[in-house]
Amino acid sequence: MRSLENNPPRFTRIPLAAIGVGLGLAVALCITGKGPFFLENFAYAWLPQAAVLGVALLFKASRGSLGGMAAAMGLYLFLFDLWVTDSMGWLFYLFSFPGVLIGALLGIVFSPSRKLFEAPAAFVWVVLGIVVNLAALTITVT
Repeated sequence: MRSLENNPPRFTRIPLAAIGVGLGLAVALCITGKGPFFLENFAYAWLPQAAVLGVALLFKASRGSLGGMAAAMGLYLFLFDLWVTDSMGWLFYLFSFPGVLIGALLGIVFSPSRKLFEAPAAFVWVVLGIVVNLAALTITVT
């Protein structure tokens, strides 16, 4: 029998990426609710996030960076749901994802060398991409 002192369990901590992705999934599930269009609403809410995370994985993002990106996108989805009450607001949400993707890619390129700062840096880059994209959308729409 193995001793836990010499061989600690491998999964003692939940990876930050799992927490961030779980946050995004939980927010998407909460805002889509029940109803006949649950799958369609869930798809518009979470599939853009999954696409950005997939592209980030293709560019070999670290787990910390993925967690920061996913947390930023989950928080953005939550705040967007509070902010937009129009029935066509989901288009504005989808049009803001180029900024999310650019912020995520910048978060990968300019990832700090210390693992402790990977998630906060990726979070900040994604938020910056969202803000710049929303500003550009606001200027072009009005």
